[in-house]
Amino acid sequence: MSRFCLELVPSRDNSPNSAPYSPLRGSAYYITNVNDDGTIPQFPAPNYKAYNNFRSGDLSPPDGKKTPDVVLEVSAPCVFECKDGKLVLWVNPGNIGASPVTTPTTIEVLGVVNGQNVMLGNQELPDIIDPGKYLDAVAFVLDPVGLESITVKVSVKEQECDLANNTVTLPGPFCE
Repeated sequence: MSRFCLELVPSRDNSPNSAPYSPLRGSAYYITNVNDDGTIPQFPAPNYKAYNNFRSGDLSPPDGKKTPDVVLEVSAPCVFECKDGKLVLWVNPGNIGASPVTTPTTIEVLGVVNGQNVMLGNQELPDIIDPGKYLDAVAFVLDPVGLESITVKVSVKEQECDLANNTVTLPGPFCE
């Protein structure tokens, strides 16, 4: 009669359910903790508190709503955008929601000129904006004389997740 002997060898980290060692093992998987300047915070907030997306990459809010959310990226104008007495303002409309924007996107540029609110320009964009995407930048050529501030608003004719992120205000003076 033969006897078999089975020897249990513990894993590297002494846990009974561990897979072979990997340098990625034990890493936290965060997809929302990136600062505006591209750096990663030293102590990131766990994203599972706002999103139910562990390792899925899904940034949809956990509220069950699958709606678009238009936003603006508007850079403060630099001196190179002031030529021949005009100011060129670049505006990037985007969608950070969970479904595409399917109605036209309207961009309005308002300003305060010599203490008065003035419409400086508007443009309607018929393009569909897919989730997580931005359209090409739209240029607005403005007269900077007496311009104290610029407010850019974006709107669509459908329900959105968050209306609070549809406006960007830039303080003046411009092109001095």
